[in-house]
Amino acid sequence: MYRQNRGVRPAVYSPLSDDDDETLELEDPLLIEALETIRAALSPKPPLRWLRLGLTAGVVVVVLAGFLWLPAVLVNRTAAIIPPPRAPRSGGWCWTG
Repeated sequence: MYRQNRGVRPAVYSPLSDDDDETLELEDPLLIEALETIRAALSPKPPLRWLRLGLTAGVVVVVLAGFLWLPAVLVNRTAAIIPPPRAPRSGGWCWTG
């Protein structure tokens, strides 16, 4: 439903499809205000800019933390799994840290 004559009295509303010749004329200011409030509440709103920015920043932080933190964790976990006698033959010099 949309208003055909914004700011003019009587307010004329019609369905979204142009195929119908139905209209609704309202002169009561309370009803007009109520209908406009309902239309504003139900209308789709664009995504909030700060929300998109925050999500992008969060993803960047997680990816950056993964690149900085994950290699050290993988090296330490692998060094802890390999038994000490086998470590020198497996390149154990790079696993100490």
